[in-house]
Amino acid sequence: GESSDDTLDTSGEEDNKDPNESHHPPPVFPHLSATGTSGFRRLSWFPQRSQEERNDLSPPDDSPRTKVRMLSDGELRDKKWDNKSGWLWKQGGHRNNRGWKKRWFVFAEDMFTYYTSDKHNAESLSCIALSNFKEVNIAQTEKDNSRQKYPFELITKHRTYLLAAETSEDRTLWCNILMLAITQYKGSIQDDLLGGTMNNPDLAGPLKKQGNSRLRDWKTRYCAVKDGTFCYYESYQAYCIATPINSIYCGTLKAQICDRARFKFEVIVPNRIYYFLAQSEAEMMSWIEALTKAVGAALTDLKSSGSTAKELIQRIYEEPSNAFCADCKAPDPKWASINLGVVVCIKCSGSHRILGVHISKVRSLELDVKAWTDDMVSVFHKIGNRRANEYFEETLDPSYPRPTPESDMKTREPFIEEKYTRGTWSGAIFAPVEQLNEQLMQVVQTDELDKTLALLMSGADVKYIDKSEDASR
Repeated sequence: GESSDDTLDTSGEEDNKDPNESHHPPPVFPHLSATGTSGFRRLSWFPQRSQEERNDLSPPDDSPRTKVRMLSDGELRDKKWDNKSGWLWKQGGHRNNRGWKKRWFVFAEDMFTYYTSDKHNAESLSCIALSNFKEVNIAQTEKDNSRQKYPFELITKHRTYLLAAETSEDRTLWCNILMLAITQYKGSIQDDLLGGTMNNPDLAGPLKKQGNSRLRDWKTRYCAVKDGTFCYYESYQAYCIATPINSIYCGTLKAQICDRARFKFEVIVPNRIYYFLAQSEAEMMSWIEALTKAVGAALTDLKSSGSTAKELIQRIYEEPSNAFCADCKAPDPKWASINLGVVVCIKCSGSHRILGVHISKVRSLELDVKAWTDDMVSVFHKIGNRRANEYFEETLDPSYPRPTPESDMKTREPFIEEKYTRGTWSGAIFAPVEQLNEQLMQVVQTDELDKTLALLMSGADVKYIDKSEDASR
């Protein structure tokens, strides 16, 4: 089975902890105090870190390093660098002294997240916010460390992560992706606040969380809920530097009592169930109430946008096939995958989120109204569910059991993964990327939308520029 999420590496780290060995002091949590009129208990913060602990958060300065060779614009155009995902080696321990482990990394939507597995339902080990990035360098490691031939380091505000790629080319690409993100990041007023975007949460404090390892052991995690987001951290220190183990969108979340006698409650999301223990029934009920209100907060735009959301839905439905879920055919779907070009129901949207944003970027037609541009709406008119399914389900046998509006997640998830991640039934065009790009350059000048979609889904680069044309300038 998958190792525990509690193999995290923010302030203490990770990756194969010996239960009989302690590498760092147990986490220190702030007290909770009641404030305001909402009845929620807000965080009262008391600085509790010693000078030695604060110094320990600084990246080491004694490791040899060289600057990254930045790829030219032309080289970057030839590579799919956005929403990058792949395997990297990562050295455990805050001081990078606890051995190398292979981890699945995903960089998307200003977050660098890593997992023990590339399976779509894997639980993240840690999320590193782009707002914490400082620099990326080529790193030098011990010569006898033959497995990690292509190391590099990601320097953040609070620590240095030592990573390694399988090939020199892959290292160069990863480094360029991260450095490009750093140079393009505009920053936010929240970046320097305690907890980052989770500053001043609606409710925060320590809870016991059950791990997902075979032991199913319980460990204390610092948790925070704000607006429509719920995060849990390895420690309060990890909260302070905005480095959660996991960040959960509350729009499809449900919190309920699991065992009242033990003050145990569960947080249900489309791809898994998380179990938490409070210290009292009152505390348990406070968390359930806060999480339930967070679901409402995630739906705030529905009330504020009013007729705007209704108008957007009507515009999307002008393509008749968009009025039914692309996957289960449920009527009146209110969610969409903006990079796949399909409109889906709320149940199937959960399965799309499980695929990861590098496969499917899910947006709401009701909650994310401001994110929908006229060009995006036009794409859903010109492609829509009909044309998208003609591609993704080209070879699907009509007798194949597909999900229905009443299907559970166990039925939806494998179908949606086969359809979009594996492309099992797609009309993929198998050809070298250079040929796909050249065909795309020609077909975009015509009205052949079906072929354009097929080329893009087969791997053609939408940012491709004809080298011969580029060279003549």
